[in-house]
Amino acid sequence: MISQEHKDLLAAGARNRYLPLNCWCPNQCKFCYEKDFSKTFPQVSTKYAPLYTNEAFDFFYEKFSDFQKNNRKELDPRNKGTGIQLTRRGFEYFPMCDFFNLGLTPAQIEKIIPLQNVFYTTGLNLDLSLVRYLTRKYPRKFRLHLSVVTFDPLIRKDLMHPGIDTGNLKKICNIAFRPTYFLLYFNKEQIVSDIGILNKPALKNKGSLYIHKLYYGKFSPQIVKDYADKAEEHFKAIIYYLKGNDKKLGDISGRLRFSPASKIYSWVFQKEISRLLKTAKGAKDAAIFCSKGAYPLIRGSERGIRVIPVENSIGGCVDFALGIRVRSIIRKLRELSAGGNVLKHAFLPSSMFVAGNKFDLSADSIDLIRQEFPGIKVKVIDVPSKILHSTLSLEACFRYFLLKEFKG
Repeated sequence: MISQEHKDLLAAGARNRYLPLNCWCPNQCKFCYEKDFSKTFPQVSTKYAPLYTNEAFDFFYEKFSDFQKNNRKELDPRNKGTGIQLTRRGFEYFPMCDFFNLGLTPAQIEKIIPLQNVFYTTGLNLDLSLVRYLTRKYPRKFRLHLSVVTFDPLIRKDLMHPGIDTGNLKKICNIAFRPTYFLLYFNKEQIVSDIGILNKPALKNKGSLYIHKLYYGKFSPQIVKDYADKAEEHFKAIIYYLKGNDKKLGDISGRLRFSPASKIYSWVFQKEISRLLKTAKGAKDAAIFCSKGAYPLIRGSERGIRVIPVENSIGGCVDFALGIRVRSIIRKLRELSAGGNVLKHAFLPSSMFVAGNKFDLSADSIDLIRQEFPGIKVKVIDVPSKILHSTLSLEACFRYFLLKEFKG
């Protein structure tokens, strides 16, 4: 018999299309933010699902199937990828994990495939024969998002789980159909080597490559911070190498996407951001509150209006909006008020909120601002999914550095 709380947790996972984790994440990547989530946002309780008995799995499957048939959109698209859910008990965080480390049987995994066709994994405990079987049986449905990170043995020793068999992982990379290979960039030599391993199977199996920036938070170990800081020194060289060898690598630009530093995103989407801020133009005694990553661009383009950068609670090098707290906005408003600056309008980015444009990751409501500052009209600027969930092309990153060089 499964409890009501367990049913609520499974139903919440079904709404956001993932199986809630039943243990602390076994991958143990040192750069993962999840293990520090409760320290960063203590107001949000962390919930784990009990083991997946047949009864629990069947309940989840029934809810998942029903949700897919009757409501193909998440209840709140902004929750996608956060694991944050607003339940009858308040805000709860449901850790997500490698799909193949949930203790499911092969038959249960196969049963999920018609409902969810992308499965995220680092390769830990992933059976090669199961991947081969599912790939052959469901060539149009079964897709792997392989979090390779890197094959560099020294970096993996410092940051990754020692139990992941890279030999087995390479074999899986070779047989997966239309996979996504996820890499972090550390330096040019590492990316050249990793792409040298992955490009051939990507061409053969119609795969794509996704290269991401390494972030660290205030609780991250020093070794992660060192790797992340050094990586930024190499990103330009990585882009120039890939651009210069595009044809040699089989037109890799068409199969390659990036998630680089916020400053590059801000530059790429500067026209869209400027259009979003039109609602703030002409407002008297107004201020735009934004992430530190977006601040340089907004400050330079929105003359005549105050632009205030707000720190991210995750800390470290995290400079985007998700993680900005309502209480941080209140603190900034208090500072302005104490300095004799009277505001009538405050504009906030929707990307700092989950559960609609109302709650931050600490479960604090935007209404806290309105209660303390009733004379200020608080407006949320809706940042579209095109920006929030976008990845950048090789050409966009190359043009960013090229223009930067041109301007000197």
